[in-house]
Amino acid sequence: MQEPVKVLSLIIAPDGLYEDVSIDQRRLIEDVPALNDDNAIDLGNLYAYLSQVQERNRYLGREEKRVLTIQGDKTIPYRWILKIINTCSAAGFEKIDFVVYKESKYRG
Repeated sequence: MQEPVKVLSLIIAPDGLYEDVSIDQRRLIEDVPALNDDNAIDLGNLYAYLSQVQERNRYLGREEKRVLTIQGDKTIPYRWILKIINTCSAAGFEKIDFVVYKESKYRG
């Protein structure tokens, strides 16, 4: 039986882009002003973070991951998503999966 593969995961929230560390913890990678900057097509902090992850994997002798998951909801501006995809692609990530949260009609 194969062990599940841990995939790098990012969370897009209305207040920024985060590294998905654990259920209780997130680390800010890009803030709203960077995401809103229409003069930039790449996100510098995100690119540095992804490069660091790949470098750490190489240093530890792990296979470089070329897959990541982006989590968010339908309120996230499309231009933010495009910048994130562009930056991930530039950093060598070949497959990007999306998890979209939608509100349950059963919530109070």
